[in-house]
Amino acid sequence: MRSSGIRRFLGLGLVTGLLVAVSAPGATATPTRTLVPIGSDYQADTLQLFAREAAVRSEDSDVHILVIPITYSLSADGTTKSERKKNLTLADNRRGQVETACNAVKLGGQTCTVQLVPVLVRSDAVAFDPAPYFGPDLDGMYVLGGDQTVAMNVVHDTALEDAMAAAYDAGAVFGGNSAGDAVQSRDMINGYYDSNGPAESMRQGAVQVCYDSGPTDCQGGLAFGFPNLITDQHVFEYGRTGRSLNVAMATRKPVLGMDAATGAVVTDYFHLDDVTGDTLGYVIDPAAYTATATWGGPNETLAVRHVALHLLPPGSGFEFGTMTPSQFGTPIAMPSIDGRAYPTFSTGAGAGPLFLSGGILADPAGTVGQAFLADAGGSGARIVVLAAGYDKSGIAQADAKAIAAALAPSVASVSWFALDSRTKTADAVAAIAEATGIVVTGRDRSLVNGQLLESGAWTAARARWETDGATLLMDDAAAAAAGTTLVAQPNAADVEAGAIEDATGVTTLPGLSLVSGLAVEPRLLPDQLWPQLFQLAEAAHETAVAAGIDVGTAIRVEGGSASAVGDSAAVVVDGRDATWTTGTNGAIGAAWLVLDSFVDGQAVAP
Repeated sequence: MRSSGIRRFLGLGLVTGLLVAVSAPGATATPTRTLVPIGSDYQADTLQLFAREAAVRSEDSDVHILVIPITYSLSADGTTKSERKKNLTLADNRRGQVETACNAVKLGGQTCTVQLVPVLVRSDAVAFDPAPYFGPDLDGMYVLGGDQTVAMNVVHDTALEDAMAAAYDAGAVFGGNSAGDAVQSRDMINGYYDSNGPAESMRQGAVQVCYDSGPTDCQGGLAFGFPNLITDQHVFEYGRTGRSLNVAMATRKPVLGMDAATGAVVTDYFHLDDVTGDTLGYVIDPAAYTATATWGGPNETLAVRHVALHLLPPGSGFEFGTMTPSQFGTPIAMPSIDGRAYPTFSTGAGAGPLFLSGGILADPAGTVGQAFLADAGGSGARIVVLAAGYDKSGIAQADAKAIAAALAPSVASVSWFALDSRTKTADAVAAIAEATGIVVTGRDRSLVNGQLLESGAWTAARARWETDGATLLMDDAAAAAAGTTLVAQPNAADVEAGAIEDATGVTTLPGLSLVSGLAVEPRLLPDQLWPQLFQLAEAAHETAVAAGIDVGTAIRVEGGSASAVGDSAAVVVDGRDATWTTGTNGAIGAAWLVLDSFVDGQAVAP
């Protein structure tokens, strides 16, 4: 447990004390407290963002900065001589990068002194003598990326943390990237439990938060860190938006997430400005619209309603005191969502049930497959599987065959066709004419529309569903094509690099409009497609909402209403009342998005 009353003051008490000091007549001015959370990386622009704040803070000709590698060891309990030498060498390389950044932004007549603090394990921090490093001329402290759990086990309740807190309280700027960002909130995201990761991030118990007042085996962040919010890092790069949402609803605190190579300046815990870097940050606010959260479905997945979310590219700001975003200096007032309803999800009077699936290939006969078969006639169903949206016919054939084989034991008949130049269209059309259920699957959303529209088999399949009432399951890329608009991106070979690129631009095209009012982003969690989901919400926002559907999950639409089916979640981003913008780096921005998520058996309605 935190034992120091001083630390309590430095956290929650500091906010109140700061406001009193600023407002009291004749009060001595309180130094500005500055935090610089950076999502990841040691890019020149984000390091310069930190160094510039330190340079402006300096009251003499020398900009004095400390680089602190408490995140670098594999264990807080000890290290070998060789590991110590290696880690200090690596840390000194980073020190050099911070020094280069400082020299690039220092003011006229200033010099830069950047020191490495040789603290790697807890015994270093306990025995630490602040005198050679911390003095009244200290202008900045920078904690490197690495392991935030190790960092806080190293530094908590030690002379080094006391010295850092005192320096910060006196006005020294504190910055850090990745783990050095994580430690900046007193309640700290420690990571995932067990083998959970982005694909499981919306499950109950998947994410570990170490609380400032928690047990000593799970240390919260730095004593002087944010008391009013929780930070997250690499948020698009590592697919952590589900994690941020999970934490925001569990703690009822806003989450400030920074993506790769992107940072911002936050002064006095409340005022965020100077977003800088490759992509953007975001704020998830569970309080603005009194968001609700429950857990449900086969995997106890998070179902939320009315969560406010703000995308903050360069040019954006945020006031945490009033929870108000701004764009290029203009505050954006909160719109009312009283009486909010989604657009009608209409499929036409004669159409059968429509399943929009986030990906069933891993388990074609799972929860979604069984619900589809029940609608298609159960054991008497006659199923046709079509594959479109592939750059290789062999893969299309393998996928269609795999789905057909999985469904075959439960139905009267199954046939499959890969829709390419070698398709026996007459055979496919004949099978479709007798089908009670049709599955269309695909992988590449940049190809699926064209391959479907060029196929006579698809024309027959659409008519069989739309006019004759057969059940239709559109899976993966085919689900993306089914809505009003689709993100027509080819599959990213590197999902992390792809997520970063998607934040600054995607290709969108009109969809097949099998359903009105809805645009679909499949494979949301495992493929880390949150930035694509937000881009889709922007592209479709005048007439539709955007649904990110996880694998093993579907939205079932019939008669103008919709419900969730499956093992995970469907996340709906409603951008109809949002204020959209583009950052100075080309990244997407938005104020007052509303996010809802739905699990098995729930009606897809706000």
